[in-house]
This record gives sequence, C-alpha cells and structure tokens, in this order.
Amino acid sequence: MSQAGDRLPSRDRPGMAWSPLAGPLSRRGFLALCSGLVLAPAVAACSRSGSAPAGASASGPTPNPTGAASATPAALGPMRINWNSVSGAMSGIWMADEVGTWRDAGLEPELSNITSSSKVLPALIANDIDASALDVLVGVRGMASGSDVVFVSAMTNRQIFSVFARPDIERPADLAGQEWGITRVGSSTDVASHLALQQWGLADDDITFVQLGTTANIFAALQSGQVAAGTISPPNTIKAKAAGLKELINLAEEGPEIPSVGLAMMRPDVQARPERAAALVKGYALGVKRLRDDKDAAIAMYQKYLRTDDAEVLEGMWDLFRRYLAWPPVIPAAGIDRIRQQVAEEDPQAADVTDAQVFDSQFVDQLQAQGVFG
Repeated sequence: MSQAGDRLPSRDRPGMAWSPLAGPLSRRGFLALCSGLVLAPAVAACSRSGSAPAGASASGPTPNPTGAASATPAALGPMRINWNSVSGAMSGIWMADEVGTWRDAGLEPELSNITSSSKVLPALIANDIDASALDVLVGVRGMASGSDVVFVSAMTNRQIFSVFARPDIERPADLAGQEWGITRVGSSTDVASHLALQQWGLADDDITFVQLGTTANIFAALQSGQVAAGTISPPNTIKAKAAGLKELINLAEEGPEIPSVGLAMMRPDVQARPERAAALVKGYALGVKRLRDDKDAAIAMYQKYLRTDDAEVLEGMWDLFRRYLAWPPVIPAAGIDRIRQQVAEEDPQAADVTDAQVFDSQFVDQLQAQGVFG
C-alpha cells in the first residue's frame, strides 16, 4: 500500500506545514491549521460537479412537497451546500436536493462534494461553500482554536461506522502492529477509529493508520488484504458483510452516544442572513422526513448516489438511515459535553467552548414549534 496511501503512526507524528489541497495531516498539524485559518483563511479545493457523483444516473425521486409550506417562500438565492462522503450520513442532504425541499424553502441549492471534514472546515472558513456536513469533533476543534463555525442542525448523533477486519483477525488485540485504513487524519473515519481503540483499551501507537482517501478505497484495501482493518460506513458495511469480512464493532449500535456529523455554517453568515439558515435547516429536515416516510423515493435517491441496483444494499440503506438520522435533528447537550471533553484532552481551550457556540438550536426549535417532527 505504499503507493496507495499515506502511512501515519498514531502517536508522536511530527507536526508539518499542510495545505488543504494536498498531503497528509497530523493531529497536531490539524490543530495548527485551525488556528492559522482564523487569521488567514486557506483556499480549499471545491469540485462543484452537480448533485450526484460523476457517472450517476440523472434520474431520481419525483419531487413531492411534504405540505409543510402552504405559501410560496421568498426567493433567497443560491446556497452552496457540501456533502463530504458517499455515506448514508449524507442521506438527508441528498434527499432534500432530490425532492426539492430546499427549493420549496426558497433556496437554490448548489451541491458540491469536498471529501473529508479536515478539508471542509477550511473551505467553510475561506467562504468557498456556505454550508456543509461536518464532523462535530472537527468543528469543536476549530472553535477551540478560534474558528467561528457553528452547527445549525444535527445529522447523526452516533458514529455511523463499523471497523471491519480480514477474516484471520480473531479479536481487536490482533490488530496490534497492523495497518488500519482511514480516509485521512482529522476525518470522521479517524475519529471513529480512535473511539473503537478506546473502547478496546488499545493504545494509539499500537496501530499504523493508512490514509486512503475514501471509504470505498478502504473497502477495496480490506478485500485485497492490503490493510488488516478499516473504518467504513454504509453502504460499504453491507458489502463487507457480504464479502465475508469480519465486523469487529458497529459503533452505531455498540459505540458511545456521541454526535458524529452536523450541518455547519459560519456564524457571521447565520447572523447576517438568518432567513437563509432557517431555510437550510427546514429543507434538510423535510428531506429527512421524506426519506423516513417514502421508501420508494429513498431507494431511487440511493440508486442515484450509490450507483447501484443491488436491492439488498438499497433496502438496507433505507432501513438503517431512517433510524440513524437524527430526528428531530438536535445535537444533545450531553453529547456536546462528551465532544468537548474529548477535544480538551488535546486542546485545553476546548473546555471554554459553550453549548451555544457549538449548536445554534433556534432553527430546529422553530420547526419543533411548528410540529414538523410530529
């Protein structure tokens, strides 16, 4: 795998100058990046190639407003919204775009796909995008370093990842000295991997992490035996089970209750145009509602984004994410406290980050008062 990914031992990795455009990033380097971006925002790569991955079918679920809005909303103009992985955690974003709930709320969504939360935060700060899915832990790290990012909606309040291993790995202790695939340091897969290590009582320096870019690449590396273990999310977890790989832990079921992914914006943008933030959250929430209520529309959406007609995968995704997507999309205070404590182990300034800095609940609260969540 020396040509396919960047190997990084988990502890005492040297700090390094890093550009969001390329290269590996250590944990220390990530914290330094967050701090530096407050003073001099970096330009992040942003590929805006449309709502679906290249080569995806143009067909999708038929727009069918949920009936939450009876009057034509005010036109609020374009909004650049990013999803960051081919993962079911993005289902609410995909669905909102496919069935038109953001357009119903007055926005003109422009979807992009900047992969990995470690790239998304610089892109938000640099104003390359207006809103994005973002790992909550990564967001709190940025806040501790002075970034004015804020979450306006929860997406998933558990880590929707599993650690899979080659069939010859009998138990977690067998991973000592082995290579483990993640997307990149600072990403959601990195966060989930360290949660699994903590749960097993393994030390960071027992493992060498290999940065492979995408969860699809991690799955491929597992299949070929090029890594001993890897952290992947649905639909790759469904495929991994079918391929005979061993699931060591399903963090969505067995892991701690800890916020995973939220919908983030920059606080000055929220304050300057709260009506756009409200429309973003409303469109997202109604997209999730449509997914929960409309199996056929959800499966059509998954066909487009996952580029598969595998009925087992499609139905499995719908069954999982109608349960896993946060509903109502609130980031709970207890979860924020767990994240804050975890980040404070690396950066003591995180202890001063308040709940209100992390999650601006006003827009979800408005929808709650309107009875959107039943």
